[in-house]
Amino acid sequence: MIFCILSKSGACFLCNMQVRKLQILLDLSEKICYNRIGKERFRMKYNYFLCRMTAFIIAAAMGCFSLTACSSKQDKNNSSSQITVIDDDEPTTQKRLSETTPKETEPPVTEHISPAESITYQSGTQKSFSDVILNHETNKNYSMSLADFILPGDSVQSIIFEFEASGDIGSYQGGCGISVTEDCKAANNPYWYQSPDFTASADGHYVKIVWDVPEDIQNYVNANGTFQIGYWWGDTEEVELKYVTCNYTRNKQIPVDKTVELSVKETLNYNDNPSESISLADVLNDECTLQAVIFTLHADSALGKFNGGFGVRTKKDWYQSETVSQFTEENALTLTWLIPEGIQNDIPSDTEISFDYFWSECEEITLDSVQVKFSYGLDPNNLPEGLEVQVVHQNDDARKIAESITVGWNLGNSLDCYNVDWTVTDFETAWGNPKTTKHMIAAVKAAGFNAVRIPVSWTDHIDDKGNIDSIWLTRVQQVVDYAMDNKLYTILNMHHDDYTWLNPTYEDEEEVTEKYIHIWSQIAKRFQDYDTKLLFEGLNEPRVIGSPNEWTGGTDEERDVINHLLQAFVDTVRSSGGNNPLRTLVITTHAASIDSQAIKGLVMPDDDNLILSIHNYAPWKFTSSEFPSEDTFSEKEKAELKEEFLFLYNTFVSKGVPVIIGEFGAENKNNTADRAAYYEYYIKSARDRGIPCFVWDNNVSEGNGSYGLLNREDNTWYFPEILEGIQNAVK
Repeated sequence: MIFCILSKSGACFLCNMQVRKLQILLDLSEKICYNRIGKERFRMKYNYFLCRMTAFIIAAAMGCFSLTACSSKQDKNNSSSQITVIDDDEPTTQKRLSETTPKETEPPVTEHISPAESITYQSGTQKSFSDVILNHETNKNYSMSLADFILPGDSVQSIIFEFEASGDIGSYQGGCGISVTEDCKAANNPYWYQSPDFTASADGHYVKIVWDVPEDIQNYVNANGTFQIGYWWGDTEEVELKYVTCNYTRNKQIPVDKTVELSVKETLNYNDNPSESISLADVLNDECTLQAVIFTLHADSALGKFNGGFGVRTKKDWYQSETVSQFTEENALTLTWLIPEGIQNDIPSDTEISFDYFWSECEEITLDSVQVKFSYGLDPNNLPEGLEVQVVHQNDDARKIAESITVGWNLGNSLDCYNVDWTVTDFETAWGNPKTTKHMIAAVKAAGFNAVRIPVSWTDHIDDKGNIDSIWLTRVQQVVDYAMDNKLYTILNMHHDDYTWLNPTYEDEEEVTEKYIHIWSQIAKRFQDYDTKLLFEGLNEPRVIGSPNEWTGGTDEERDVINHLLQAFVDTVRSSGGNNPLRTLVITTHAASIDSQAIKGLVMPDDDNLILSIHNYAPWKFTSSEFPSEDTFSEKEKAELKEEFLFLYNTFVSKGVPVIIGEFGAENKNNTADRAAYYEYYIKSARDRGIPCFVWDNNVSEGNGSYGLLNREDNTWYFPEILEGIQNAVK
């Protein structure tokens, strides 16, 4: 019997329901029709088509003829006449009816994908320096990180260096150099271009060096590398670097659903009124993501060198851009600011942005207008694509283990000690750590870790043929038992052997492979009856020690030999007995690197129960004691990590290959709060992409290499705040 449900007003109640309620009605009607039309499997597709048609007719007969009068979203009422809407698309979230056998579950949601817009613009980043002295006798060069000035993909046109001195400089004689990518044919050194020497005339105590980057270099600059200025000679022995400006062209694809133009017409004076704030409360709503802001300005005469900046209020604090610097002979200028990805999700809908005027040849300028570009759907550039690499889709065992690991801990600087002339029973204490105990591992578990990686260097415990000392193998087994008895996922590996004898070259391949297979045969046999919570990791950071590209992806030859070794490792374990044919194995890239050359060079072994491990101590300037002043974990560092985890997700995880971060950490620079924020963000951001992490812990709490978290003398934690951050990340 068909009937219509009427409200007290007489209107059809169904017409006021959400699309989901119609779906439930359709599903119910379909079930009735499906049972009546037939259940034979070979007729299912045909019958289901009839069911869908019948269901829709029934629904229509029940009064749901039009859903267009029911709106799930209202437009914002923007009354200001100063706002011009350039693109009228509205945010939409569509729900589609199931295309398979009717289910009672929620129908799948079709996500709105924002259209991509290409933005190309020229800009410059300026940084100021203090106490950077170049001396043409003793300290001729100064190196800077390109990541502080540009983004990957930027084309660098010129770099400007400004120096001052206490005396007349006369003429400045020097040179410049810059990191370039592997495919740069104009490189005159491996991964490096060195300019010819040049001479620049100074203006008394001041000199400006303008290095026009050669055209055949501009598009091959490695944004993760460095650039350098050298001082060979001048009339004064020392010069002080004051400013560096890097001028570049940037082309980016960003998601844009709408562009709104705001008229400003405000006069700014770099002495009296240098900033203008613009509210976006009438532009954005909670579904919007701010992508870019374009500022248009003019002055009464040529601007010359323009310095300024941008800012935006986030949910936590105020974000300020680096100084933007541009040289122009015109009196008008357009400046584009791409909102850093790391802060986009922290910008509230009622935010405000600022334009800051620092200096130009004109004391006053007029900020004419601002264009605001935003999206409200998925970023088409961040859909799961990644690098096109050869992958082998992994089975449920590998994926379930990766999904089950919350956070892991490395027993660093213990069983991985090497090149120490001690007896094997005391060997693990050679680098200053106490012997590993079951209570130590229990403390790790009690802190919330559910996985342990046990690095082992076999190099000092084997003979020339690879026979393992039985006492050492028994001690390793004892430590593995500590972890397994605590019900922890446990990774046993071959660690610093890649530093001592495992040289991945064609010349050494035959000898290395023979020894490598023999070692893993013995390990596999000893642990063959352990359950599958024990994982084997074939290599740690395989590479040619001291080579120019040791940490930048290696060579084709090195990567080829590593791929051969990984397949030999898998074949050796799989052909052994016990549970080893079912055991999940861990493989890695050249040097366990996230570098694109290392990733592209990986050929996954022919096996479907593998996990890929990457070591990623990023961002390096924050995590490494080489840069003691880089001790703040900010939105820039977050953006770098987010991009790297997305890269791993797109390349592997989305294609069915589980990934773990086998090592990461940040050295102690007396910045505990920032390190705590780093560990929490790192682990959570990676987990959001399905990537569990293992913290590197060597029990060194101060100085160089201070990655220590657990005090292994008393099983307490050096930095409770960092531990709390780790725990918060996995809640």
